[in-house]
Amino acid sequence: LLIMERFDEAERLGRQAVERFPLLPRAWIDLAEVYRVKGETDAEQAALTEAHKINPSWSDCTRRLAELHQRRGQWDEARRLLELAVARDPLDCRNYGCLAEVLWRQNERQAALGHIVRALHLRPDYEWAWAQLGQWSVEAGQLRLREQTAREIAERMPFKAHSWLTLARAIDDGERLDECLALLNKAASLQPTLIEVYDEQARLLANAGRYDEARAACRPTGVWADKPPIELAVRAAWVEWTAGNRQEAIAQLRLALEDDHNQPWIWELLTRWCRESGDAAGYREAAARWLRLEPFRDLALASHADALLVSGDREAAKRAFRRTIELAPGFSFAAERLFDLQLEDKEFDQAQQTIEAIRGADCALALLFAIRLAAARTDLAAATDSFRRLCAASTPDESPLPTAVQVLQDANWAPMALTILEEAMRADSAAKSAGRCWGKLMATVGGPISSAPWQQLVASGPAGEHAVNGYLDGLLSENQRDPCIGFLRRNVSWLKARTFTWGSAGWAWTALRCWPEAYDWMKDWRDRPDIEPWMLVNACEAFRAKGRDAEAAEISRYSLSCLPEAYGQHLHRIWLAADDVKQGRYSEALQRLATVNEDSLDRAYQFTFALIDAAAKAALFADGADAAQFGNIRGRIDAAARDYRNLLRFEPARRRFYYFVLRHVARCEASALGKGGAGLSGAEPAERSGSGMSLLAALRRKLTAVRAHVWALWRRFIH
Repeated sequence: LLIMERFDEAERLGRQAVERFPLLPRAWIDLAEVYRVKGETDAEQAALTEAHKINPSWSDCTRRLAELHQRRGQWDEARRLLELAVARDPLDCRNYGCLAEVLWRQNERQAALGHIVRALHLRPDYEWAWAQLGQWSVEAGQLRLREQTAREIAERMPFKAHSWLTLARAIDDGERLDECLALLNKAASLQPTLIEVYDEQARLLANAGRYDEARAACRPTGVWADKPPIELAVRAAWVEWTAGNRQEAIAQLRLALEDDHNQPWIWELLTRWCRESGDAAGYREAAARWLRLEPFRDLALASHADALLVSGDREAAKRAFRRTIELAPGFSFAAERLFDLQLEDKEFDQAQQTIEAIRGADCALALLFAIRLAAARTDLAAATDSFRRLCAASTPDESPLPTAVQVLQDANWAPMALTILEEAMRADSAAKSAGRCWGKLMATVGGPISSAPWQQLVASGPAGEHAVNGYLDGLLSENQRDPCIGFLRRNVSWLKARTFTWGSAGWAWTALRCWPEAYDWMKDWRDRPDIEPWMLVNACEAFRAKGRDAEAAEISRYSLSCLPEAYGQHLHRIWLAADDVKQGRYSEALQRLATVNEDSLDRAYQFTFALIDAAAKAALFADGADAAQFGNIRGRIDAAARDYRNLLRFEPARRRFYYFVLRHVARCEASALGKGGAGLSGAEPAERSGSGMSLLAALRRKLTAVRAHVWALWRRFIH
């Protein structure tokens, strides 16, 4: 009845059940689910509370009640309930997982990590916990915790295949492919029918560009005869998608759905692929089928709403987004899309309702929405109140504050924002984000500041140091090159006194493309024990611009091996992948790239990423004599160069690498043509003595190879 949206009938049956069986907790939970779907939170809480009173030891009921308190922003009550659940049922791994999530939200990170590790020791195949441990350990700076936990479990249970599978996943950092494959082979020897082993093998091999081996891993010999499980059929489709064969991938995925169309995770994948392929009709159909199978899952609801929007049904999309936040008010994607649509359509009353719907789940996002709504209504008083509350709110450093400041600037309310940020800066525990926003705003509307106030501000704490970073960012954003250089030269002593301000200045010299100054500034990087990866990225850039690639590679290796996983490490991997390409390690280069989200990169690193990807694939295609792919490779290089052409002349390191890739691709294409029957050295003997058609084909191949070299020379000339 709920799936068919016959909510009143479902509620009537639920009430009849609790009237007939008032001491049956399951009946109260079913009724609570009806109220949850209807959005009646108070009634849902009453039903769950009744079930919990009847059987307080039932962990599932306790977790549901705690999850409701989380949706309402009542984190302390959720924590109390989950601590009781752990005490009453200490062998249920999900109790530890849910408690860990609440503790992490309350910023008690060590306790959260301890509980998530405990959950994994109780149940090593708890996939959600592994995913959270991987993410949280990075954010907490404990990079080896996931691997350490996996090794402990493998040592404790060495005869379970899943132990070695999880260890292989835990050590997958893009650089230890052989070790991962060896662990997976060990798992396969212990349990030859464990599907996840072959699935992981195919994923690793495809990410390394070894597509034929990945395809073979999806059809292991002697295990499932000619009919591998549907999971491996889907992985085979994913391999084709990763290899760039998008239409073939979608066709294979649809073929898998013909065997079993009741798998929501396959429809989820098809939904994403149709969206990325620009197939609006396919996107809408796949999202609708997925939603039919998981009608109350937030991601399925939001994807269906987005598909409606893409296909042009705006009102239906708004209704679907509204339904999503009724069920999951903390799902920010749906809230943001709905609020954007309401503002665009000037539906201000409905926008206010959206703010109220999410306030308990995400107070900071609700305050940002309130500021945007006040700006749309030209309500300065409401904007001032909401912005002051946002500055005072206890939010993570990555808060909505920068977006709020930009909204106020666009509304010509920058002086008000500056005043409130100054108040926030005077607080004893000023947020770093407040300092950065204040500094950036001062650069754009506040005017120059003398050296003495800066020194006092920096001495006040981290917020002051971040104000320097924001000030430099503001100057660069406004193209105020001379004031930025003047600031850096006037304040050398106190900028070098602290590592964060030193790193900010090094970033500014790099952003200005003042390579001699950047190199001189960053060359003492070894003397700073509290250095961070993003600072070393700028050192790496400066050393490479100077032509000192070996020392730059040493900097990147030091960052990846000795520093926590944080912003900047992905950029070090990109430069090391470039070195791999130059040294002929093409699979290793593609492995490093597989750990990086290309869409998150700026223009400079997107250009570098494209060159590395093209160069590595050119070498692999040359080995496989797949000359037809070289047109796509040249097209990718040309597109990347077009987007970056105006900046390439200021980038000596990238320019040198670009020239290398042009020569490399031309050589690979010539090699592929040679393996296909003729290289630059001439046709095969059989063809030279054969028919005129064979000679013509040989001549055509030779001309194509020459054209590849001419293409490389011409691109080098124009860039």
